[in-house]
Amino acid sequence: MNVAKNCKQYFETEEEWELFLKGFTSCVFAKTIEEYDDVVEEWKADFHWNNGVPHTTSIDSSVVEIQVCVEKEAARQALAYCLGS
Repeated sequence: MNVAKNCKQYFETEEEWELFLKGFTSCVFAKTIEEYDDVVEEWKADFHWNNGVPHTTSIDSSVVEIQVCVEKEAARQALAYCLGS
């Protein structure tokens, strides 16, 4: 997997990308299965996993709501790539 090549595009700022990459690195370097599971759950919470279900908006959503949804969905897609989902 090439996380940088396939996931960086999903983040609008370098700061968001760095936080995502930090979560990925924590998963890679987990020392036990339990630690890995904990790190993955935290990573999912931080990056809007939504149980793997795509984020959506309603027809009457505001521009701000749509933008938030787009950002959450982008993070979820990056997670899906890393988690093989």
